[in-house]
Amino acid sequence: MNVHRFIASSSQKVLSMIHKALGPDALIYSTRTLPEGIEILASIPNINAPDTLLLENLSMQVQFMNEKLDKITQRIDWQDPIALCQQVETSEIDIINEKMICALVGPTGIGKTTTILKLAKRYISKYGPSSLGIITTDCYSFAGKNLLLHYKDKYNVDLEFADEPKALSAALKRMNKKKFILIDTHGVNQRDEESVAKLMELFTSQRHKISTYITLPCNVQEAVLDEIARVFKSNNLRGCILTKQDECMSLVPVVCVSVKHEMKIAYIANGQNIEQDFERANSVTILDQIMAEERVRR
Repeated sequence: MNVHRFIASSSQKVLSMIHKALGPDALIYSTRTLPEGIEILASIPNINAPDTLLLENLSMQVQFMNEKLDKITQRIDWQDPIALCQQVETSEIDIINEKMICALVGPTGIGKTTTILKLAKRYISKYGPSSLGIITTDCYSFAGKNLLLHYKDKYNVDLEFADEPKALSAALKRMNKKKFILIDTHGVNQRDEESVAKLMELFTSQRHKISTYITLPCNVQEAVLDEIARVFKSNNLRGCILTKQDECMSLVPVVCVSVKHEMKIAYIANGQNIEQDFERANSVTILDQIMAEERVRR
């Protein structure tokens, strides 16, 4: 008698699978709850010749399911949630509480300027605007400049424009009494390594230590995310900030990239609202989100 394994997100779904595959006379041997759902072991009693095709079909379904699960678990051990939490590193403290110069880097259109404003609003809500400064190296984006200028006036924040080393040095000197300085960088295609190197040199040429955070959009393929992380990594890298969570089907690709490149996730942005759609990253919350996404897809 062959025993077959069925997994689904709920007991009703897994029983429906068993009924469809083995019929109403199926025998259930065990039931248990796993991170990926409910597992039931079942079989058909007294198998005869006409059952062969049924079992072959069932075997194909089980094989397909196992292959799908293997792809999902290839990089992450779903059987051990604690181990996953240990792999996914997040920032221990809220970076707005540190005295630092923080630059966001990455390609165009991934939410750097919006994220800068979210960080600014988070800082202002706690410490006020007087000890905050914002510098942008993107002096050509009309939309980006207008957005920054709007919030400069709205929150009364000091804003500087600097797209080359001397200008950046002068801006940092003027802001030397600020506790927290945010640098919004112009977008650079990750495949244009020369331009990326020039951008990073803009920071390393300064006498001030500038900490960088790679902005990773959750709605992009893993291969592209990996490329972004590889190209924008630097000695001053402090971690990454995830954006566009609300536009993605799963956090798995971006989380896998953060684990691969050993980047601590500082924040997650999940919408356009400057004041609301932004939160500190937490490994347990990330794990719960990923598992919920996988259950929905099944």
